[in-house]
Amino acid sequence: MSLPITYDPVSKKVHLAEGYNASENVLLEKEISQLNTLMKDYVNTNSDVPALPTPQAFTKKLSLLVRNMHTGAANSMKQKKYKEAAKQFDLALGLATARPKFENFQLSMAEVIICLMGRCDALMMDKQWLAAYQDAEILCQLAAAVPESHLRKGYANCNLDIH
Repeated sequence: MSLPITYDPVSKKVHLAEGYNASENVLLEKEISQLNTLMKDYVNTNSDVPALPTPQAFTKKLSLLVRNMHTGAANSMKQKKYKEAAKQFDLALGLATARPKFENFQLSMAEVIICLMGRCDALMMDKQWLAAYQDAEILCQLAAAVPESHLRKGYANCNLDIH
């Protein structure tokens, strides 16, 4: 049995073979997309084996952008512009997760958790309880040792009346 995939040497990507419906093969299409993303990052390392991730090899420009977006979102929270703050935290979270796959994961996770905490708080202040609960649930998975993660989840849960 073979998979219905083809390789395009020009774009250096794997695609679903012609004649196969992407809507019927959603999981395969997602795995192909993930494979292409990983291969793109691997090719961009310009080495046979990616170097070990170190704090020195961390993209500092991207960290600065994430920090600036976080600061802007925190200022919006202070001005009680919660919807705008949630959007800014969402953008910061997108930047934090857009790192090359072979960078230091520990430093990336710290940025993701901080942005997720801010977005969860903004969503709660805007009374978007379901979205806040979802963020709090992820925080409980990523930062289980942080008591505020569970407090956020409990507060959103109480307002959702989910028990």
